[in-house]
Amino acid sequence: MEGDRFVESDMESNRGGYAKREYLGFDLRFTALTGAGMTQLRGEYISGRQPGLAGSSRSPNSDIRPSGDTYIRPFAGWYAIMIQDLGTTPLSVVLKYDIYDPNTKVSGDRAGENGTGRADLALKTFGYGLLWKFHHTFGLQAFYENVKNETSVNVMGYETIRKADLFTLRLQYRF
Repeated sequence: MEGDRFVESDMESNRGGYAKREYLGFDLRFTALTGAGMTQLRGEYISGRQPGLAGSSRSPNSDIRPSGDTYIRPFAGWYAIMIQDLGTTPLSVVLKYDIYDPNTKVSGDRAGENGTGRADLALKTFGYGLLWKFHHTFGLQAFYENVKNETSVNVMGYETIRKADLFTLRLQYRF
């Protein structure tokens, strides 16, 4: 990326080479026993440079070299989660909010220009659910996520927010 545009590098040393991933992040955790039960607050922030393909910010598999160009994107993301036990019951309420911006140099209607596209659009997710710890090693979690994508008039299919909500029912085992 140079400014808000992808620029092709024709350096011979880049051909067939590995694109370096650079991440920097931190996480915070806080736990307190309150009158309502155990309260946990967690958060994480991460940013850096992520190699990907034109249509995906996902890092290419190290065992398979991509057949096309590699796009190096500056990214940032964070999440905050709260887990609140409901008194002495085996139930906990879970709330989570996260943001992932796969290309911090491009936003809104600038996406879709200068070699950018849908892989450069940010996502914001609000999730909530219930965790039932019915045994000291087993739990059942029901979780719903409301996903909102960044929009751009220059990216076909992303001119408006797309329906991408997700419900997950998960059996968890702790060992």
